[in-house]
Amino acid sequence: MTGQPTAQERLHQFVDFFLDPTHNVAGRWPETLTLLRDAALGDGPAPIVLPRLTEDEKFRLYVIARSPQNTTQVRDLLAAFVGASFAARGDTSPARLDDRDPVDRRVSDKFGPNSTFIVRVDTTPARKRLREAAELMIRAVNAAPHRDWTTPRSLSRLLADFEAALLGGSPQTAEALLEQIAHRGGLSPANLIGLRVKLLSVCGQDTDLLALTGLDRALLLDPPREVKEHVLAAVYGVMVGPVLESEDLAGAARALADPRVPRNLPTAEDPLRHGDAAVAVLLVALHGQGETARLAKAVRMLDTAGRGEAIPAVIRSVVDAQGAKIAEASLPGSPTERVELNVQQAPSPAEKSGSQESEEESAPALPLESWADLIEAVVEGERAAYDRARAVDAGSDEGWPVNAADDVRIAGCLSTCGDEQYERLWHIAFAPFLKGLLDSRESMPKTMEQIIVSSAGHRRDPTGLTVLGLLLTLALRSAPSASEYRELLEHVALMADQWVCPETAEQALDYVDLLLAYASPDADARAECAMELLVPLVGRAVRLGPALLDVARSLTDELELGDLGWPAIDKQQSQKPALSQAKALIYGLDTKVLSRVKQLTEKQYPQVSVTTASDKVGSSALRQKVRGADLIVMITQCATHAATGFIGQHAKRGSDIVYPDGGGSASAYRALVRALTPEQEEDAEA
Repeated sequence: MTGQPTAQERLHQFVDFFLDPTHNVAGRWPETLTLLRDAALGDGPAPIVLPRLTEDEKFRLYVIARSPQNTTQVRDLLAAFVGASFAARGDTSPARLDDRDPVDRRVSDKFGPNSTFIVRVDTTPARKRLREAAELMIRAVNAAPHRDWTTPRSLSRLLADFEAALLGGSPQTAEALLEQIAHRGGLSPANLIGLRVKLLSVCGQDTDLLALTGLDRALLLDPPREVKEHVLAAVYGVMVGPVLESEDLAGAARALADPRVPRNLPTAEDPLRHGDAAVAVLLVALHGQGETARLAKAVRMLDTAGRGEAIPAVIRSVVDAQGAKIAEASLPGSPTERVELNVQQAPSPAEKSGSQESEEESAPALPLESWADLIEAVVEGERAAYDRARAVDAGSDEGWPVNAADDVRIAGCLSTCGDEQYERLWHIAFAPFLKGLLDSRESMPKTMEQIIVSSAGHRRDPTGLTVLGLLLTLALRSAPSASEYRELLEHVALMADQWVCPETAEQALDYVDLLLAYASPDADARAECAMELLVPLVGRAVRLGPALLDVARSLTDELELGDLGWPAIDKQQSQKPALSQAKALIYGLDTKVLSRVKQLTEKQYPQVSVTTASDKVGSSALRQKVRGADLIVMITQCATHAATGFIGQHAKRGSDIVYPDGGGSASAYRALVRALTPEQEEDAEA
């Protein structure tokens, strides 16, 4: 009787399959693969690196994390050893493996769907350079003394960083943090799915959201309201919304029976506790279930609450046509029932992080009448404030207007907070607050100063850099005085020589671009900060790649910093990829960033036609732009699902949607250039 193969035997089978010459041309020359093959089968800590060459001469290097918790470290290794010097694309985030491809499917089955970086190059000579860099990485990692790749971090810190990365516009960083959270433990599978739901919702990937494995079971376990909100909004975007546009109410009700809709869709929710898209789904569900009285009652309640615009016209027409006077009908979610549900529903572990629930359920909560009230209550650990903040973030509660008069009060509260309170604020309150501040035209310079000088503002890890970009935008927009401006820029340039490098060049250039985009009360301070951020990159310019060099040169010229020593234009031009003709749409809420990317792209690549959009909700104009684009660059910084989900649903088949690593122009421009670079170009010298 033959036993099950050992782990080493299974790994050997995988490597043999991957390098099989029948589907990998690289396998025809096994003598050239000895180092990579032996390293893959060895017990060293280096990631698995295997080349793949197809019959049409497309070359890819698969770099595979041996375990999910090492995915972030593999990304960092690629940044250090490969980066823009040797890779055209694929080195910054795990690839989306294709289940239709037998090799990709085998990789996913063996190591998981988010474990693999597929690094590509554009020319035949570049293959050799990429491979040599990868082999150097393997030798260096395997020869180094053993180290623990993972630094213990609290669950509350990871959850706070996850929220901050989403808010700052770096879904790649949020994805890496989610992998770390899953490996660390402490959250149930249902709560992990809830975090994945939020990530996909922010990115507008509603179809992928509804296809999540385990989503049905997570909904059965009564997840937090924001998870239900994201799922209902996705159902609206994918199934119900397109049908309602044609005022086909019966068709919309039938759409809820589509196999893609979760069986445990929370259709019994109170419409008053959800955003407009979710409200439409709940009302359609009531109609489809024949709940005439409850539907009419729900419509009246929404009108009374000032939410009448959330009611689809066809629903209102049906209710008006019925003309029935409905007596009191039971509808889950009357004010009394909502309070009871808040008390009885146990919070998820994610909601519990860094907080202590009061045992006195009957104790009245203090009224929350402003953002200052909310922030103070979250700092004090009041559960009612958590629920209110979640409702505002999900769109089911309008929150409060941002009042500049509260600036000193909020800043004073933040000045007393320690790391634990700041983690709680990032996890619970800062996302809706900063979104509200960004949407308003109000300024809160003292509040921004306190957040920036907090522990989060001092961090220069991927999450810290992402958040600092958002905070810098809000701070510069507040028109600080000359002294405040200089102090702010001194903090931004803090230890720049230690963190500015090719791997963080996008963030550094994003910051310089922000300095140029907003009025400067101290030109010398601006020039000094720009120099601190740019000079460390000059000596390593060869590793930046053409896209970032374009941005660096443009910023240097506009700031009149003189000749910093960037590569000559003719030399840089010879390295530029030959972008194909295309129509690109750049979406984001910061119009200054959109304008910069459009201007730079059309100057460097006139064959690319660029349009921009900053709509917060779907519209006919946005739909027309989306459907006309071959490529969509989606900046998710503070973006709303009403827009990102709309874009995801209306993008034409065959068009790509890419997500920059940050919210600035350098990140967006580089993402655009990489996405439009042909996968394989003919080398002129080959």
